[in-house]
Amino acid sequence: MPASLFLRRVRRDLPRGATTVAAGWVLRQACATVAAAAALLPLLLLIVVGEDVVSPWLVPLGALIALLALLLLVYLGAVCAVAVVASAAEPGRRGSTVARAWRLVRGVGARAATVYVAATWAVWIARLALEWVLLPSGAGTSVIVGAAVRWVLDHVVEVFSVDAAAGLYFECRKIKEGEDKAGHVD
Repeated sequence: MPASLFLRRVRRDLPRGATTVAAGWVLRQACATVAAAAALLPLLLLIVVGEDVVSPWLVPLGALIALLALLLLVYLGAVCAVAVVASAAEPGRRGSTVARAWRLVRGVGARAATVYVAATWAVWIARLALEWVLLPSGAGTSVIVGAAVRWVLDHVVEVFSVDAAAGLYFECRKIKEGEDKAGHVD
């Protein structure tokens, strides 16, 4: 492939990928804001207004709403990761890649998203363990060595996270295409 053709494709597909990343960021920030507000608002009302005015059910209700928002945040993380892969894997497709990813992940539901989240979290836990082993607190390691180790570990985690998202995308697409061939069109 000539370099000019490659650059034209990148220039054509870059806005779509950037829009996908931005939309995913906005959705995740909105979920995190709802979770924080649901958790903190009842407590703030109890402190400011007092126990006599505020219902005692407000705090557990706020905690439940915060928990649901956090679960949605985790699910949206998986959907947005699939959306980024979908924007690269399906460059000619029209429409929102976040909506496409939502439809793909919705078909396989929590099972595939749970595998993606578990794999990503396992890699993060392994990263923290490696950092703890490689950079003991009292060893007198230099700041530069510590920063370099953290930088390498962060990028290793990013590679595994992208691989897990790509695996989730292709698994969801395979399942969805199998359902479409069987006549169960979404």
